[in-house]
Amino acid sequence: GLAQAWLDWSGPGPLIAPPAGPWFNRNVAAQALLLLVPLAVSAALGREMRRPGRWLPLACGGVGVMLLVATRSRGGGVAALVGWGLALGLVMLGRLRRAAPWTGLRAWFGPAALLGACGVVAALVPVAGVQPLPGVGRVVGMTLEPVSGGTMEIRRALWANTGAMIAEHPWSGVGAGRWNVVYPLYQRRVRPTPGFGLDKQPRHAHNEVLEFAAELGLPGVALLLSLLAVALGRLVGSAWRGDGGAGLRLAGLGAVAVHGLVSFPLHSPGTAALFWLVAGTALRPGEDRQPRRRRGGRFAAVALAVLLLVLAVLGGWLVRGDLGARRHLARAVSAAETGRCAEALREADEVWKASCHRDHRGRAAAVVWACEKDPAASLAFLEPALAAFPHRLELLLDTGARWIKAGRLDRAEGAYRHALELEPDLGRAWLGLAMTLERQGRLQSARNACQRAWSIEPSPPVRAFCGGLGAWE
Repeated sequence: GLAQAWLDWSGPGPLIAPPAGPWFNRNVAAQALLLLVPLAVSAALGREMRRPGRWLPLACGGVGVMLLVATRSRGGGVAALVGWGLALGLVMLGRLRRAAPWTGLRAWFGPAALLGACGVVAALVPVAGVQPLPGVGRVVGMTLEPVSGGTMEIRRALWANTGAMIAEHPWSGVGAGRWNVVYPLYQRRVRPTPGFGLDKQPRHAHNEVLEFAAELGLPGVALLLSLLAVALGRLVGSAWRGDGGAGLRLAGLGAVAVHGLVSFPLHSPGTAALFWLVAGTALRPGEDRQPRRRRGGRFAAVALAVLLLVLAVLGGWLVRGDLGARRHLARAVSAAETGRCAEALREADEVWKASCHRDHRGRAAAVVWACEKDPAASLAFLEPALAAFPHRLELLLDTGARWIKAGRLDRAEGAYRHALELEPDLGRAWLGLAMTLERQGRLQSARNACQRAWSIEPSPPVRAFCGGLGAWE
């Protein structure tokens, strides 16, 4: 990540928004580092860690702080200040209540100085690249500006429309992981989502409480928040008693929770898994408390070990398939972009076999649409993808075009009309509807659709088709 930030290193694969290191983009990297840095410092200060070995986790924490600053993530910076600051402040207040408040704090001075120095260095070094990120001073200024316009305006629309989604599905929600599938139906319900269209469809609500409430329903999110509240409450109690390790775990969880108010850390698999693992450690019995031995303890331990083994095998199989699908998908996209359609179709077929992920199959279907000209062969991919994402605009348009070629005009008309329900100012949808109506013999309706397409997007395809139809007469 630092090589991407300072040396403009592209890395082994395409980057969405560097510097990101191994993560999807720089904001996802920031939300993971909010938890990883406190855990690294906690490992360094643990009683079982010998003095020479403490420098390795401290070095990891220092590099994490440098990358966090280099990401220039406003949400990550605010979450670090609030989450880390409140948790460590609680530890300090708890120690001040003790008879010898400064006992044991000497071990904290070196790590604190090291992390602070790393942050200062990262703030002074500019971020390189074709589109260099602003300096830390500008980022702070942007953070303190009134929250209006830009990404904040998009978030307000996402939150308002997600509220409408919750109001219609308060008890059962729309289903785990289905917010981005259903959101196109709500993208204009309360406030129009700025920039929504073919090239930009949101994947998350950028507020974890609202997104979980929409997916799981109000009872589900209440149970989830109750579990988290119990874990955080135990860590708060331990931190108040001066437990530095608990304070650092609380700092990481608190920072991620704060970031979750404007982002999606608990919908990012790596961050979410580590978050709930750390939260689970707070729910275990205290180390000073000796649990009573119960009958059947050995059987329970064996059953748990077998369950974990089964989950590990299943997880390994899923991860293997996911990684393979990503490789095949990257090759398919690259081959399609360079005109090697035979290779692209083979790789897209491998994606379909290797992955059950809706997004992977949707992108593979887009490759098939670009390369496969036989309607029946392309619809074998497009129709299942559309069933998984029935409200995705590009899939509606692509599948509608293939239905026209296959002569299934009723289904093509339904696809285009549904796309126009989601986005009324979509020129391609009006043109596709005009083509469908023309083949059905409804010429006047086709001319009206042509005129609407021309008023939105006066492109050469619209001129060529609609001119022959006599739409301008």
